[in-house]
Amino acid sequence: MKWGLLEELRGEQLSAEKMLFQYNRRLLAFTINSTLDTLPTPEMLVRWGKQGDDPSVNCTLCGAPAVRLSHILAGCPYVLKVENAAFKAGGHEDRYTNRHNNVLRVLANAIFSKLLEHNRSPPAPRRRARSAPAAVTFVRPGERAEGSGGVQQQGGQEDSFLEGGRDWVAAFDLPELRGLCARHPPLDAGGDTSKEIDGFFYSRDARSIVLGPEMTCPMEENVHKWRVDKFAKYERAMLRHVPAQWRRKLITIEVGCRGYIADSFRTSLRSIGFTSKEIKHLFDKCSY
Repeated sequence: MKWGLLEELRGEQLSAEKMLFQYNRRLLAFTINSTLDTLPTPEMLVRWGKQGDDPSVNCTLCGAPAVRLSHILAGCPYVLKVENAAFKAGGHEDRYTNRHNNVLRVLANAIFSKLLEHNRSPPAPRRRARSAPAAVTFVRPGERAEGSGGVQQQGGQEDSFLEGGRDWVAAFDLPELRGLCARHPPLDAGGDTSKEIDGFFYSRDARSIVLGPEMTCPMEENVHKWRVDKFAKYERAMLRHVPAQWRRKLITIEVGCRGYIADSFRTSLRSIGFTSKEIKHLFDKCSY
């Protein structure tokens, strides 16, 4: 993985303290070698001249020769087509979907808890506007400064998107929730579309809906690409169906295969009321 890419990802969830004291030896070795691209993948075995007559230099699932780490972690066609088709037919989750759902499950549980906490809380009082400090104005001796006071501005932090309603309802596309959760938003909130998303939550009192988080677990090199593609896809297929009188928000979250998380993770969760401490906890749970 290119080191410059790490500047766009949050590294604190893979801190030295966590890796040294919470990882076992195999996980630590995998994390370091996958970051440095020194795992013994078929491609690297060929590059190192270690393949010999060993058939393991081919992908053991699809048979492709000298595959790279990205093929193994996120791009094997056997997993994407054969295993995934079996899963959709009622079988076990394929390995990529299992990874995706494990991360989504962490976020779903956190969002369910956050909405329950918010629904039980009293409405937040409206903040009073406060005056900003007056700008320093230099005047000549004997002259009088014109005007006084400052510009009115709102104090404190920006309100959570959840404010305005205490009837938030959520649904997530997880195996254990199918049959219990709706697959589409309600019709009056833009549910007149056949497109499905990993999760959504809405409040009729506030006339607000959040589409997402739509989860992706790509290779870290492709985090930005998937974020742009997913946002455009769901903005076109779902967000535009939400009536104009409803507030709407689309959230896409990317957690890399190696455990690195894009900074959009933090900004997305903060916008729906999560505190810095809660976000840090979710960082730890969504990475290794």
